[in-house]
Amino acid sequence: MLQVIKIGEGNSVSDLRDACWEALTAWHPDIAASGPGTLRLTGANRRPLSVSSCIADVLTNGDDVFFEVSASAVQAARSSATPSSRQSNSGTSPGRAAMCDAPTAAAATSSAKGGMPTSVASQPLASGQIASPQADEVAAPSSRAAVQAEGQHRAIHVAATEQIRTIGGSTPSGPSTGQATSNDSSRTCEALVPVVRALWLQAEELVAQLHYRGAGDILQQALLLVPEPTSPAHVATLVRLARMWLSAGNPKAAVLWALRAAKQSPGDPEVLELAGDCLREGGRPREAAAQYQSALEALQEGNGEENGAVKGTTDQVSAASGALLRLRLSLAACLAAVPGSSISPPYNNQDLAASLVMAVLERDPGHWEALRLYARIALDRGLREDALKVALRLVVGQPKHRGAKALLSECLPDEASCQPLYDELGIAFPVQTPPEASEAAPNGTLSSSTCSSSTNNSSSTAAALAFVATAVKDFGKVDTCIALLQRAVQLDPANPSYCLNLVHALELRQDLQAALDAGRSYCRHCGSHLAGRPLRDVDALLPSLPELRNPLQTVWYSSQPLWGSAVYAQGHGPDPPTERKEGGCRYCSRRPLSTGQGKVSYSSDQLDELALLFTLAKVLFVGGALTAAARLCDLVEPMRRASAVELHTTLIRNEAAYFGCVMQLLKDYPPPPAWPAQLPHTRLPPQAAADTSAGAGGASASGSSPSPLYLCGDSHCLSAAWRLVNLRGQQRLLRPLLVTGCKVWHLRPSSEFYPKKQFEVTLQLLPDGAQVVLVLGEIDCREGLLLAVQKGKYGSIAEGIDATVAIYMEVLGRMVSERSMEVFVHPVPPVLNETRGVVTLFTAALRNAVTAARNANPTLRQRLHYLDFFNQLLVPRRSAAGASVCATGSSSEPGATGGAVGGLSSSSDEVSREAFADGRPRGEENSGAVAARDDADGSGTAHTGVVGGAAVEGSAAAPAAAAAAGMGLRPDLAFDGTHLAPTYVTELDAALSGVP
Repeated sequence: MLQVIKIGEGNSVSDLRDACWEALTAWHPDIAASGPGTLRLTGANRRPLSVSSCIADVLTNGDDVFFEVSASAVQAARSSATPSSRQSNSGTSPGRAAMCDAPTAAAATSSAKGGMPTSVASQPLASGQIASPQADEVAAPSSRAAVQAEGQHRAIHVAATEQIRTIGGSTPSGPSTGQATSNDSSRTCEALVPVVRALWLQAEELVAQLHYRGAGDILQQALLLVPEPTSPAHVATLVRLARMWLSAGNPKAAVLWALRAAKQSPGDPEVLELAGDCLREGGRPREAAAQYQSALEALQEGNGEENGAVKGTTDQVSAASGALLRLRLSLAACLAAVPGSSISPPYNNQDLAASLVMAVLERDPGHWEALRLYARIALDRGLREDALKVALRLVVGQPKHRGAKALLSECLPDEASCQPLYDELGIAFPVQTPPEASEAAPNGTLSSSTCSSSTNNSSSTAAALAFVATAVKDFGKVDTCIALLQRAVQLDPANPSYCLNLVHALELRQDLQAALDAGRSYCRHCGSHLAGRPLRDVDALLPSLPELRNPLQTVWYSSQPLWGSAVYAQGHGPDPPTERKEGGCRYCSRRPLSTGQGKVSYSSDQLDELALLFTLAKVLFVGGALTAAARLCDLVEPMRRASAVELHTTLIRNEAAYFGCVMQLLKDYPPPPAWPAQLPHTRLPPQAAADTSAGAGGASASGSSPSPLYLCGDSHCLSAAWRLVNLRGQQRLLRPLLVTGCKVWHLRPSSEFYPKKQFEVTLQLLPDGAQVVLVLGEIDCREGLLLAVQKGKYGSIAEGIDATVAIYMEVLGRMVSERSMEVFVHPVPPVLNETRGVVTLFTAALRNAVTAARNANPTLRQRLHYLDFFNQLLVPRRSAAGASVCATGSSSEPGATGGAVGGLSSSSDEVSREAFADGRPRGEENSGAVAARDDADGSGTAHTGVVGGAAVEGSAAAPAAAAAAGMGLRPDLAFDGTHLAPTYVTELDAALSGVP
């Protein structure tokens, strides 16, 4: 067992020796007669510790302490206790001491951080310390203590399962055969303790690399080496397993190990508290409360608390008081989660939880956890303003704490709830005339009246609003985020970061018109230059597009100047046909791109401005303004190339990737001309400019544009955007509906992550009965599933795929049953060699699930279809080897991306950004920690194979995995390394044409 000893700053080594002796004799009472004087403590360097020395003078944080027991004293004590069972050790030299050479690692933990226990491997004995190589080993305890500073006290964790090596010539006679067998088993386990410690260290290294599953396997091996359930090494390993899985975000697995540890150490408050933490994180507050109550009782009993007062030295009182406060708050959190229940009388309602919290705050008004729980209770009782004030205080204190940001988002569910925040910050709106209505200065910069709010006070207030906006966005409060960012832009209109974040937030609502207006307004008034080019040229370049009142409209696509029209071609000044690259776009400039100056080291603000331009190009492309997008790409590309650093290494890498994809689509794979351009003599019908119809599906009337077929999904929907396909004999236009970084896992019912909100908004915009091609799942296969298996949330890749496909099928079922939509399920694009094995398995599972659902439900049979062209995208790897562009390579035209764009990353794979640096939020999707939290999948065990660099688990997966290993992407479908080339639309068209 583990015994925790509180040693104060002023205690001496003698006190430590006495405490160790007490633990030692409790485990082996037969040596008690020899007295503590026979116990000698040594440090990690094997030098004796003077018993008169002060602990603080000879030991520091993390030091190991060993002990020696005189062999002759032990033998004498045992002989006097049981003379008939012992023989004299005639070979023992008088005065020789026995050294312990297999000390057990201390279970030094940091429970406040919830991390894994740390350990330090013991050092071997120095030569010459053992007098006889024929020393006899008997089952006797020893101990190693790890001294750990925590505030003003040190906790000594003593593991009492080591061995004493006696010095002598003859082997002492043992007890009965059964006891000898037991002793032999005990000695065997004790001899393996150093091996167990080594396994602990290996597991810690794997955890540092996020290889949780491998670490768990190693720790379970350690349990097999010390199978005695009550042994300290066994219990310490159980504790490590529980803490590891809890830190991995897998409380379900952690609970199993924590409860086993608590069963073996029912009087250890630290282990009981850990069990409570695992149960509470696993959504079992009632059971957690019982564990916390037991921990409280054990701690109070161990510290001699009477009538609420803790006895002991000042340091002991301080440490015990901190633990008591923590346990009471944990118990209060459980009570708050199950109000009105009888957990452990008199703890039976939420009022008691509030009283526990108030008692803590009376002792420490600034106690962070108490304040957080107070805000939670206040929010549950409808005291939103009180909760908001506390939540703001918490976020200021710990701006990266996920729990604090989650609480803040609950206090600000919508735009109307923001008024108390404005009052708290002391601001009132409107504070100024919007930039669009104000007069610009002669040079195009913001006028003084517009910028008058950009004082230090206004800037700091805007920074606070922007920070809150990014915090609540991560928890799906998109409308609140937009409202706060609009206020921030209003207070500080010259800040490009606020405008960039606002544009991204408006994209989440599919409000492309507002996003474009916000970006153009900044360019019109900011007065900035990039690579010598003023940003106001961007606004002047963009034509006057009609208002996109409904995001589903195609008015941008069908308005003048038309994509592919002769008017646009003449006005844009294309290169002569002889200078055009075969297959290139006639309407995008192919003139040499040059900035007219050297490389530019962009500042942080300039990078945000560049990201804003990149995003505007994406918005124009997704909205159908292909001509305007092409013009903007021509203008912005020299600015991109002028960067002294590759942009995929900066905070704007995601925006740069989207820009590279859009530009390459327009230049190397231009969409076909807009429909009127096919008939030069036909004038654009007036109704096309208005086009208020969303197009619920079916063919359009004769003489009008092809009716849209909505292509909804992650960035893979861009490859086929604005292309023509045939469905049931009618030509249809693939209208993209981009849901940035969306995983299938994001769409589970419990998720609040903003990609799910964007997906829900998109479906709400679609009319009932709409026809939709849905492309999702590649990001799950690329990162989500593999990480989830590593975290133990699924036992195998196959199990994770089944769980993810089940979520997908629920979404598809609701689209059909609740909205009468007709859904065409797109196969997962097999673009990456490294994950093609997982993609193959996922695609097969999805195809089988759709087929089974169609067979079981007549409605689904009519309105749910799987587009089965996955195999047509692949060829044997030998055929793909000669491709000029490999599936994981770069663009076939380096000039298009400059090698600096790279592939698009999902919202969970962003470069981690500071949400609040230098008083401002940074860029798009700046919440990698939250994404990681939200992207966790699920847990179990199976056989393992490796396919294309990705671990594929489960024996059933082996045939498909082996097949995928020999397949590669068709060379003509390679694009930018992460997307299919638009030439794959021929396969999509064939699949759609075959739908009955």
